[in-house]
Amino acid sequence: MSYKGYATFEDVENVRIRTWNRVATAFNIYEDKGDDFLVGYLEQFSEKDQGLIRIVFERLVAMRKKMGAKEGYEYVKRELCYREEEDDSTE
Repeated sequence: MSYKGYATFEDVENVRIRTWNRVATAFNIYEDKGDDFLVGYLEQFSEKDQGLIRIVFERLVAMRKKMGAKEGYEYVKRELCYREEEDDSTE
């Protein structure tokens, strides 16, 4: 499934990786297309998924501001996708 050519990652079973992929896509949309297009992309997801995306998106913006663009991006990606915790690969 996609939204105007942007993947929605429905096929990714791991919640963290799926959320990260959506956040990275949302951030790229925000930078390239603006708020209105971003809202359309986010509306493709459930309220729960939108909440997860918003939380990580806000964290990404904050860490990019604090650490720099590349370092902040990588920090949040590692924080979400690679931290050790119980297995939550599926919902």
